[in-house]
Amino acid sequence: MDITTAEQVICSACGEGAPSTYQSGLPDSGWSLPFQSFGYYGGFSDDLEAEFGITVFQRWVLCHDCVMKFLYVFPALAKSIQAGQHPCENDTPCCQFAWRTHPETGVIQIAQLGQWVDKPNSN
Repeated sequence: MDITTAEQVICSACGEGAPSTYQSGLPDSGWSLPFQSFGYYGGFSDDLEAEFGITVFQRWVLCHDCVMKFLYVFPALAKSIQAGQHPCENDTPCCQFAWRTHPETGVIQIAQLGQWVDKPNSN
């Protein structure tokens, strides 16, 4: 699908539109964070409604750029994420967490220091 004709999803963090070509309603190479997963009794966001069986599904969606900002602010969380987390078909990686299939050889590549490198054992 042409990225210019893709459905747009509004990022909950920056308010900008993000393309949604793979899963309707979810931003490409972004995050979907269910609000209920963050809440617990006595936590920052108390899930008291869930205790009484009241469920209202709510989620935050973050575009790729806002995910990167989040990981920059919380570097310990970024360390838990390995290379090769989301597709990127650009000539240069969009971030250190991207992967692609080499257009000529079909070998899986991951981002490393701003360059594409063959993923170990991807043959």
